[in-house]
Amino acid sequence: QLELVNSYKYLGIIINSELDWTEQWEKIQKSTGSVLYLLKRLNTCGFKESILVTIYRSYFLSHISYSSPALLSVSLNTAAEIQKVQSRALKIIGLEEEQALKKYGIVATRDFIASTSINVLKRILSDPTHPLTTKLSRENLRPTRSRFQFEYSRARTEVYNNSIVPWGIRLLRDGREDVYKPIARTLKRARNKKRPAAINNNSPRPVTKTKTTCQYCKNAYVTGRGIKIHEGNCKKKVQSLPAAT
Repeated sequence: QLELVNSYKYLGIIINSELDWTEQWEKIQKSTGSVLYLLKRLNTCGFKESILVTIYRSYFLSHISYSSPALLSVSLNTAAEIQKVQSRALKIIGLEEEQALKKYGIVATRDFIASTSINVLKRILSDPTHPLTTKLSRENLRPTRSRFQFEYSRARTEVYNNSIVPWGIRLLRDGREDVYKPIARTLKRARNKKRPAAINNNSPRPVTKTKTTCQYCKNAYVTGRGIKIHEGNCKKKVQSLPAAT
């Protein structure tokens, strides 16, 4: 006889009856609680920035990566707690969030969880022998007008709709999986800034004014009306004229 329980641990993931994944995050907190202290000690000892980032990735982000399909649908409060841990870690290392993104590719935890989850789902759907791939195939569900290869079962609960399968299928179907790749977006913006501005052939070209030297005072004036007016009133010209008798 099977025992009824409120939560169950399977392959390191705690599944409870509410499917809110709070217990999973609490488990990660217990496992990674000493990471911030470790970073402080190593930073005090003078370890390099790159080594501290590697330690943070190994001892914290690895747990988040493994639990990403579950943490994808956590509450807003839990998501804020996860981001708070990363912000504190980066502050200890001496990095701003923008610096961590550009220099080491460390994105916000919400984006990291989402991008990891979509990659997991894409890897599963690329395997035709995977049970989930077979279940999500449109051939096994009701006929639709969609040309997308996979379709998920409908449900009214928000918990299910925000979970990895419905959420990921919607992104892949609409071609919006790149919205959770902030690194690519940042690099694209940087490339656009480096591009030279486009030349507008219809814009008026600057007029280059030529100058002519006065034959009397040897000063240069604009060719045309400018030099004519000057030569008519040039003092040197008046001085060079013969005096009237």
